[in-house]
Amino acid sequence: MDTALKKIIYVIGGGIGGNKKFKAVQLGGPSGGYIPDELLDTPADHEAITKAGAITGSGGMAPMDVTTCMVDTARFFIYFCEDESWRKCNPCREGTRRMQGILERIISLKNSAGPGFGLS
Repeated sequence: MDTALKKIIYVIGGGIGGNKKFKAVQLGGPSGGYIPDELLDTPADHEAITKAGAITGSGGMAPMDVTTCMVDTARFFIYFCEDESWRKCNPCREGTRRMQGILERIISLKNSAGPGFGLS
């Protein structure tokens, strides 16, 4: 558990496909968090990951390269969380729908502004 995320991604996992530049790693499943490049020396233990701003959650780890749009990724996970909530919990049901709307508006701005929008 004290192995650095960098070692897990690059040595154990074989690195980023296509030799693309690393952007972030998503940890802990859909409601987890993202660890950026500058925190890749973080050990893979609960306390250190929590301090870095993510959770261990399900133990999942999804590295992303620089071509990944973080807003698209957040939208994907919000839709997943909304679907998984079974829509029985009012804060979850209404909160995820509000977040979906916000992310959809950001993405529509990005799409209408074109490649120079600066959102990644």
